[in-house]
Amino acid sequence: MFKKTGLACLLATASLAVHAVSLYDNLATPAGTFDAQGYQIGDQVILADLGVGANITDFSFELYSIGVAPTATYTVSLLANDGTGGAPSSSLWSDTYNFGLNFPTGQLVTYSGLSIDVPHSFTWAISFSGLDSGTAGLILSTAAGPSIGANYTDYWLKNGLLPWQLNYIEGQSINFLASFSGTPIAVPEPSSVALFGLGTVGLFLWRRRSVRLAR
Repeated sequence: MFKKTGLACLLATASLAVHAVSLYDNLATPAGTFDAQGYQIGDQVILADLGVGANITDFSFELYSIGVAPTATYTVSLLANDGTGGAPSSSLWSDTYNFGLNFPTGQLVTYSGLSIDVPHSFTWAISFSGLDSGTAGLILSTAAGPSIGANYTDYWLKNGLLPWQLNYIEGQSINFLASFSGTPIAVPEPSSVALFGLGTVGLFLWRRRSVRLAR
């Protein structure tokens, strides 16, 4: 389901350092939970990388679990939005992890020491298995949008073998807690930055999804 057009561009400063920097930050105050049992859900993010893509070195997100078996697992993935209609498709990275413990009030999960090349915009997704009678999902943010980077007000959902679909909850802006750090793959010349700004405006005006800009 698509929502009204929004300008979806967040430009970083022209002088990006070569060391790892925060490219997307949405780790604000928790605002509640989003039950993902039985589905794979994804949040498409837009990095503050001047549109050149980046090498991700660190990735954090927050999940919760209640009454799940010790053998329950979650699989988290980074996916390129190169499918039909811009849907998530090609896998950039994934990892499956055993819960072991329950985290009813939320748990921050952090991956460090990564080296994953990603495009300017991509989807991070999660699914759960072996929950039995328990529940698990992601933590929602109170923020109006990420403090660094940008994301959409809807989310991607995949039910079994069915294709990915865009979904939103009427009257609610879905906003998952997550952050990415890394290094831009290349730093454009100032003239390229200006051209990118003009091109991005046209590109995202063409798309019909609403975007949250950094606060």
